[in-house]
Amino acid sequence: MLAALANPILPIFTVIFLGIVFGRKGIFTPEMARALNAFVYYIGQPALIFLLAARSPLGDYDVAALGSYFAVEVTLYTIVAFVAVRVFGTSLGEGLVLGMTTVFVNHLYYVLPIVTLLKGEVAAIPVEGAIFTDLAVLYCGTVFIVELISRGGASVSQVPLILARNPALWALLLGLLANLSGIGLPGGLYTFADFVGRTAPATLLFVLGITMANVRLFSLDKLTCIVIALALVAQPTLMYLLGNVNGADVQWQATLILLAAGPCGAMPFVIALKYGIPTDRLARAILAATVLSLPSLAFLTGFV
Repeated sequence: MLAALANPILPIFTVIFLGIVFGRKGIFTPEMARALNAFVYYIGQPALIFLLAARSPLGDYDVAALGSYFAVEVTLYTIVAFVAVRVFGTSLGEGLVLGMTTVFVNHLYYVLPIVTLLKGEVAAIPVEGAIFTDLAVLYCGTVFIVELISRGGASVSQVPLILARNPALWALLLGLLANLSGIGLPGGLYTFADFVGRTAPATLLFVLGITMANVRLFSLDKLTCIVIALALVAQPTLMYLLGNVNGADVQWQATLILLAAGPCGAMPFVIALKYGIPTDRLARAILAATVLSLPSLAFLTGFV
């Protein structure tokens, strides 16, 4: 447990901490954070997504385990979005990203590197499966709805245009096409994706730190506490309970429980920054969940 905490969990968390330090000193400003965020959104993140989608062994996926994981996500996402809007009076856009924050674990930028470094690429396959499910449905779906809100609604004829503006969706589709069809894409494309994609995790974690620099971490309102509690307690607990009845592979189940216990993800934050949605609750939830999840992640790595 302590070994996993010392390496690689704390070193990866340190990137966020450095962002906080440099942000508080004014070396990196919020404007710089938005510029770095744009790089991740349009270039770094799509490159990483394409690479994972193109190389992941899709035929080895455990559908029962992934189905259970997704069912838990959809349930908690809906509950938080509803409570945020109806009970706490947030905007629909903020309610959606808070719902997404609750269930969209920081897998691509945090848990995936941890599992890969500790256990190897084969052990990380369940995490990749969850990433694709989340990207295809939760991420693209949330971006689509928030885009509609920002436009004040849209006609059916505008739907393809809205979807076409999502670089992550294009990257996912291109990667899956290459994977499933066996089409031999130029080797240089994979080199580019690998080179650029490696920059995305550290860059976005650093951006998170910059944005959190002036956020009062422990000034948590009730809604933020609900998000954190459901993310760190309810989600892994429900995944564990479903694992007793869904007939999934034991290794897949253990890895997805570890994933479910991970900190709130960074991608809802990317959406919020892009569309001008308030980020205070998001930043507090992400940072608090990242800190609070350290011991549980270190403990659960022993079962993967």
